[in-house]
Amino acid sequence: ESELGQRWLASGNVRAFFSAMAEIMEAEADDLNQKTLEACEGADAIIGTALSDDWAHAVAEARGLPLMMAYTMPISHTGDYANPVVTTSQVPTRILRKLTHTLYANEVRKSRQKTMAAFHKGLGLSPYSRSVIARDDSSRAPALHMWSEHVLPTPSDWTDRNLDLVTGYWHLQPELRARLGEGAPSAELCAFLDAGPAPVFFGFGSMHKDVANFCMADGSARPISKSVNQVVFSALATRDSGERISDDF
Repeated sequence: ESELGQRWLASGNVRAFFSAMAEIMEAEADDLNQKTLEACEGADAIIGTALSDDWAHAVAEARGLPLMMAYTMPISHTGDYANPVVTTSQVPTRILRKLTHTLYANEVRKSRQKTMAAFHKGLGLSPYSRSVIARDDSSRAPALHMWSEHVLPTPSDWTDRNLDLVTGYWHLQPELRARLGEGAPSAELCAFLDAGPAPVFFGFGSMHKDVANFCMADGSARPISKSVNQVVFSALATRDSGERISDDF
């Protein structure tokens, strides 16, 4: 979420992004690997995410624990959607869209190679050779995908619902939100809300510096400027007037 991280994402250079990620992971490898083991101590099952899936897989394999992946965006291999980390532009063919996922998996593996090699060695596992996201259906863990099918339909080539299941959005339980400091608004905010008529707020944010990525009805992810005119943005959100926009909007 740092300014530097947002610039990496906004650059559109996936290799530069993962190269920078590799530098950070290698510098913090010992602490990262140790904290991972501590977090998994005494667990009955392991859940991995896009940033932790290789570590989760290694711990689950070493300790003989059930493993599940949970992803917030379509980074698993498919020809229906391009990998959103690689590109937010429209990609015209299924083959090219699949290749964006192959590129993503390759860059993930290269960026984690040194860190994961040490982690595997410490756990007594065979050498790290490929990322979890690149494994074929016979050797990978099932994954839950946390978005609505009304936003992104389940890809047509995800044929095994026991491996890939689009669940809808996940919401934290109130007690867990409270533990994270999100249980109730601050006294200052409550006082502001009670002082007058209900305010109206409309906004959005993104890890990208100057744009926010939106999922379009054709399945593509498109960057929209955070300074977009609100009237234009409202028009984009409805099909009532049949507006069309160019590919380079």
